[in-house]
Amino acid sequence: MPSDDQFPKFRHKSIVVAGGGQVETWISPQERMEFRTRVATSGGGGAGTIYWDRCGSDGCLGAALNPAGLCFVHATAEDRAQHIARAVATRKPLSLEGVELDEGLWSHVLTEVVAKKLHLNAVAAVFLFGVRLKDLDFSGPVSLVGAEFRSGLQIRGCTFRSVLALSYADFMNNVVSIEDSQVTRMTISHCEFRQHLAVVRCEFEESVDAQLITGDFRIVDSTVGGRLDLSQSALRVLSLSGTRVRGDLIASNVESRLVQGGRLKADEALVGPIQFGICDLSRAEFGRRVQVELEGEGLDLTHASFAAGGLLSLTDIDANLERLILGAPTTITGKGSASVTSLRGADAGDLTLSSLDLRRCSFYEALNLDSLKLESNVRLPEAPGWWRTRRKCIADEFSWRAGSGRRRSRDWVAGSGASVNGSAGSVVAASLTASQVSSLYRSLRKGLEAQKDEPGAADFYYGEMEMRRLDKAAGRLERPIIFGYWLLSGYGLRGLRSFLGLLILMLVGWQLMWTWGIGPPSLTRGDALLASLQSLFPGIVVTPHLSASGRWFSGSSS
Repeated sequence: MPSDDQFPKFRHKSIVVAGGGQVETWISPQERMEFRTRVATSGGGGAGTIYWDRCGSDGCLGAALNPAGLCFVHATAEDRAQHIARAVATRKPLSLEGVELDEGLWSHVLTEVVAKKLHLNAVAAVFLFGVRLKDLDFSGPVSLVGAEFRSGLQIRGCTFRSVLALSYADFMNNVVSIEDSQVTRMTISHCEFRQHLAVVRCEFEESVDAQLITGDFRIVDSTVGGRLDLSQSALRVLSLSGTRVRGDLIASNVESRLVQGGRLKADEALVGPIQFGICDLSRAEFGRRVQVELEGEGLDLTHASFAAGGLLSLTDIDANLERLILGAPTTITGKGSASVTSLRGADAGDLTLSSLDLRRCSFYEALNLDSLKLESNVRLPEAPGWWRTRRKCIADEFSWRAGSGRRRSRDWVAGSGASVNGSAGSVVAASLTASQVSSLYRSLRKGLEAQKDEPGAADFYYGEMEMRRLDKAAGRLERPIIFGYWLLSGYGLRGLRSFLGLLILMLVGWQLMWTWGIGPPSLTRGDALLASLQSLFPGIVVTPHLSASGRWFSGSSS
């Protein structure tokens, strides 16, 4: 069997898709004319062929209207009329495969197709002018598969009661727009949009198939009643802003520099992985459980809603989760340098964070923080300076300390990867009080205690007490008591400090006993030390030769 390369390839086109894949189309003149497609991707490939009888006019690649005839372009008016009559009688498509159409002939075709409710087959046709379809009602399928639009395509206010097929079409360097139209089903896969495709305010009763496309693809303020499949596409811009997808939103192995999904509503599943530069999913709503892998630079989930929860795997992404709404358990895991920059105002009750960098994450105003699950592998900032107690902190404490004006407050601007209020890589935090930061620590501590993570809870307890110690709005007695608690024992968490405090107390008692607490004949420093130990450790019995002051120091009644 002859190979494809033994025959000339007319109108040959090739595009590169996600992952280095390739899509090719061409017309091959063999015994019959063949429109050939070939797809090769990392996940496999495929090929397809559409046949038609060749027009008898020299150099024409169009389809003959009958076995010995000419194509629709070169046929006589009588032959065209007979072909249209047969199409009406047999319900077969109007045959325009491979032809080159001018605007006058196309206008005639549209009139017949719409008026007589014909099917239109314009596979691999060439439109030498800008195609404008306005306020038309197509009853049958409209196949423009592999068509070439040399001056663009605009569709406005039209109704397609069957499929609108644009797969493998070549739009050259032109804008494609579909506005205010109703379409039963659309296929627009394996296309390159060197300018952009803009689908605005349209309703698709069933699915939209847009796999293996490249360029700039936008479906805005529209409704897709079935599946929206964008698999293996490599795009500059992918916009789904304000669009509702009632079926599955399939975006596996998609690459896009910019993803705009603000106000997106997806009733079913969202499937990845997706690679992007910046992704905006603010105010997006997902009705079913989500399982998706995302890789990129920045992810905005502000006010996003996950009604059934899900699993999000983030790679090298800075994610903003402000005002996030969760209706069921949701786990967000990280890989590489993935981080969360803010949980402000988010509903954290059903949220689990794992393997994420939280060094710049603000927890202020987050709801149900005491139910937030922080896995032990998350990264939190550490208190700066070797002389300070080594502990994990939160960025909100850095924000408060950096703006407090206290001595060495500058340490808290550049320390441990957390920074605030405008410095490079910073988190712009609200003006917090020490009491508010203390409350954040308290809620986070309770969550870790519920997970039986005592070491992590201890760090948050220390942070809570630090904020209480530094809170100028606290009572006059509370702050000195907490200061003493910190000084003598590190809030009961620093064993060495407690031991040193006990040792100092014993030495002070030793000196007091030596000076006033013992009487003759017991006047040695050893007796004074034993008497001091008796005052610190009940049950130790020492010399009875104590003065009245010594008995008072030691708590002895005799």
